[in-house]
Formats: sequence, structure tokens, C-alpha cells
Amino acid sequence: MEVDVISCECGGEIVLAPPVTRVENVSFIYPENLSDIAVSKEEVSPQRILELIQNSFIPMRLVLLLNQISELQFDKKISIPLTAHYRIKDTNDEVRIFFEYAFKSKHELVIFACITDTRYKSSDLVSAVSLPMILRDVKNNISEDFTPEEVIRRTELRDWKVTPFTKTRELENLDSLERIFSIFGGME
Repeated sequence: MEVDVISCECGGEIVLAPPVTRVENVSFIYPENLSDIAVSKEEVSPQRILELIQNSFIPMRLVLLLNQISELQFDKKISIPLTAHYRIKDTNDEVRIFFEYAFKSKHELVIFACITDTRYKSSDLVSAVSLPMILRDVKNNISEDFTPEEVIRRTELRDWKVTPFTKTRELENLDSLERIFSIFGGME
């Protein structure tokens, strides 16, 4: 395979940086009584959930470093993990995040992140048996021309609350998922 090399006036090769994945809008899907299930209110704050997801992405510094190895050709690739695993050191519990995504345009993609946590046990939560089926349904429907809301309606999560899409920069002022409804509208 032949690769076009871009050179600068000095005669050296220009290595293009890979695209930056930036989460701009976010919607949350959660069970009705999440505040009763959660260990602490901070754990399920919109900002904390977004941080957990964004911390799962490969750090940009590492992507830029790998990009310097020209054989890897990261300059046109977006890196999104399939899964991320965290262990809570105090309790030895696990938090896992599963990702599905689809490109909506040349510069826009939709990412579906599903968070599981072994600390929580409730019949309102999705079982480990159901999760692969939900992820399969999301994967099949997210690549179609369905809106994110329509994708959710086609899964077992259809009875869960879905917040309106919110700009990520506005999440730091919100202390709960329910607060999104009161500020940005939508039906609870």
C-alpha cells in the first residue's frame, strides 16, 4: 500500500495529528429509582458519569505519541474503546463501560456507553444476561437512520428515563440527572 507523504519546506515529513474525539452533547438513560439504588448522589451526578466515560478514552498524549510511529497511521483514525474496566480499591468491585458507536456524518458520531457496576443489585437494573442483547440491538439500530430515542425504544431500556440532550459544558452545574429535566425540559 502506498502512502502519500506530505513534506514541509525544510524537506522533512509532516506527521498529521489524529482527529480529537470531543463529547459535545449527552443524554442519559437510567432506571426510575436510580437515586434509591445508588451508593451516593455524587456517583450518579451527570458530570461524574461523563468523566468516567471520557476517562475511558485513550489519552490524547498517548495517541499523539503513537502517531509518531508512521507505520501505524493514526492520522485519520478515531480511537474509541470497546470496553473499559475499573476496579474500586476499597471494595474490589468492578465498574465496566461498554461502547457502541456509529458515524452520523464525516465530523459527527453517536456513542452509546453502557455502565455496569457490581456494587448495585436491583431488579430495576439490567441483568448480565440481558446486556449483550441490548448492546446488539443498539449496535444494529444505531447505525440506521434512527434517532437515539428511537434506538432506546427498540431495546429493553424503553421504560427507563431518557434525558434531553444537554451540552457537556452545562453538566458541571447539575447535581442530578433529574435536574436536567427541570432545566432543559422533556418528560420524566
